[in-house]
Amino acid sequence: MLTAADSPAAPAKPQDDAFPSTGGCDGTAGDYAKAFRHAPVGTLLMAAGAVPLQALRESEARFRSLTLLSASWYWEQDDQFRFVSFEGHPQEGRWQPDAAALGLCRWEIAGLRPVDGTWVRHRLDVQAHRAFRELECVRVRPGRPPVYVSISGEPVFDEHDRFTGYRGTTRDITAAKALETHLREAQGLLHMAARMGRLGVWSYVAGQERMTWSDELCRLCEVDIGFAPTLEQVTAFFAPGHRPLARSTLQRCLVAARDSTSRRRSRWPAAAPAGSG
Repeated sequence: MLTAADSPAAPAKPQDDAFPSTGGCDGTAGDYAKAFRHAPVGTLLMAAGAVPLQALRESEARFRSLTLLSASWYWEQDDQFRFVSFEGHPQEGRWQPDAAALGLCRWEIAGLRPVDGTWVRHRLDVQAHRAFRELECVRVRPGRPPVYVSISGEPVFDEHDRFTGYRGTTRDITAAKALETHLREAQGLLHMAARMGRLGVWSYVAGQERMTWSDELCRLCEVDIGFAPTLEQVTAFFAPGHRPLARSTLQRCLVAARDSTSRRRSRWPAAAPAGSG
């Protein structure tokens, strides 16, 4: 466990804040609930003849153990949002906070930033003493892969409702972010393959001026569903070098349709849109 005492440059929390007095606590359930809600985890609350010191220590140990089951590390900050302690599992993740982070605010840690923006919103939240949940950040350091973390915290107040800092947990979500990126890229490739493999269809009824395009052909050519082009409009969708051949082929098809003894439809697969190669 790292604490502010381990770093000479890190300011220690005032003794009065770290160990608030137990004045007014007469041993009732409501008093203890209020004391626990306001006090930092490391605070020892002793009311005369109420709870043995050993029981409080065991309760605190259970709390920390349960907290670290679902987090990579637990942290505490003072009333200036500076880190004063860390506790976690060294074997988890590729980045663990060290003594260099003690005495720093979160936004002062080199290479650490929110995934989706700046620190402005987070700083407004903590300055207003609001709890925050699942703040996703990334730490980028030269020559090392990025590390993603999810941070949650809540403000801490003493028995007089004076703000004394924050406490919370951090989870390493690097593996989850890597999977998310892989899935997003795979979905993009699948969408591209599906789009390239689709077949658009057009039809022409002898005697009509315009063709009818299928919905899929409209999507492939990026026009509104229901688009009904003339022959000249159709040839504009072909690459310039292919337009003469496309025009003559379509004209032969339409002439054949008009000369047919029975009214029939002529269907061709769609050509590639202009510029697609």
